[in-house]
Amino acid sequence: IVSKTTFSPETGGQVTTYTNVNGNWSSSLFSMLSLPFRNKNWQFNANMHASYNQNIGFNNGLRNRSNSLNLRPSIAIAFRPEAWEFELRPYYGLQNTRNTLQSAVNRNVQDYGGSFYAVWYAPFGLVINSDLTFSTTSGYSAGYDQKQWMWNASISYQFLKGREATVMLRGYDLLQQRKNISRSVTANYIDDSSYNSLTRYFMLSFSYRFNTFGKGSKNSNRGEFGGPGGFGGPGHGGGRPGGGGGRPPRR
Repeated sequence: IVSKTTFSPETGGQVTTYTNVNGNWSSSLFSMLSLPFRNKNWQFNANMHASYNQNIGFNNGLRNRSNSLNLRPSIAIAFRPEAWEFELRPYYGLQNTRNTLQSAVNRNVQDYGGSFYAVWYAPFGLVINSDLTFSTTSGYSAGYDQKQWMWNASISYQFLKGREATVMLRGYDLLQQRKNISRSVTANYIDDSSYNSLTRYFMLSFSYRFNTFGKGSKNSNRGEFGGPGGFGGPGHGGGRPGGGGGRPPRR
């Protein structure tokens, strides 16, 4: 059920009614590929997220069908020698919007950039982590396109017999460039919006991992998102731009 508004050029008034329409639907697809090289310290990762949305609406009583295609491919090269991890991940995103009503504006939005991630595991339990991301956009309304660098870093210490306990100090958005821009697409309008976010801040945390595996089966969190060397948490939008899937635990 969608709104249907008509305007009177003589009086300037408007009449809004509601009608039941067919044709509103959406679909999405996510795929991921992870392949080790002959040298097991090197690994290739790739993922693709695609979605397609169709919305029906009315502009001054005229029916409009809006189709929006979103594509987000990403590849990564990871290098994980003993006690180190590095990953380089470029990414690209495209949102293509087309309307059947000729008076409606067709739009393309692109965002692209890349991220670099590094972590060092000291033999005595110290873990130093840093990730740097650059992103830029084009195609938004005037004043909404942006370029930004996002730098997060942390230092943590793992202790107890199996290093189940971790104390970590993590800094988010150290360069204070964090910006949040989003686009909402319907059959009636395209809305670009920006909103404030918490910029540079620090978080001190303590975590304890319970081993639910049998004795002798040690579950390492090395290289997993959300761990001492991970990308999870505030300041990264729940993950890296263009990211997804993550890296498997190091064996």
